[in-house]
Formats: sequence, structure tokens, C-alpha cells
Amino acid sequence: MLFPAYSAFGNNEGKVLFDEVLSNAQNCAKVKTGSDFIQCYINATPKKCEKEMMDALATRGDEKSNVRRKLFMCISTCANASFFSRNWGECSRNIK
Repeated sequence: MLFPAYSAFGNNEGKVLFDEVLSNAQNCAKVKTGSDFIQCYINATPKKCEKEMMDALATRGDEKSNVRRKLFMCISTCANASFFSRNWGECSRNIK
């Protein structure tokens, strides 16, 4: 698994969205070959968080937990986004 559970954050809407994004990405990645799985993670992520997802996928070692925390924080800000933002704006996703 690329991302561990964030149980310390409780069962809030941000965590639910984070888990949904990762689940959608993992379901997509199951049918991909080679490096095509990367696009699944990018497409499942809210548009404004794509850079954080790329960083999370590329980072190794000691920095990984900080990068994942930033990704979680970015995704969780979309949990209460407006209808417009979730469907056409900065919180929209290509894979839902």
C-alpha cells in the first residue's frame, strides 16, 4: 500500500474523502500496467492537489510522512467544498 491509514485524524469528512480518493486510485491502478498506474492516482485526486500527489508518489525515505501529511491536508480541504468546486473547480476529480 502506498499510503497508510490516517486513523489519528478520526472519522471526519476529510478522512472519508482521502480514503475515497485512494480507493478510487487503487481500483483504477489494478487494471493498469507499468507506470500507467500513476495517472490513476493523479486523476483520482482533486485538481488543486495533483502536485501533492505527484510529490507523494515520488518521495522516498524520511520525507514521505511529511509529504503524505500535506497530501491529506490538501484533499481534506475539499471535503466541504461547494457543488461547483467539486464538479468543475479546484476540487473536481477525473475519477470518482
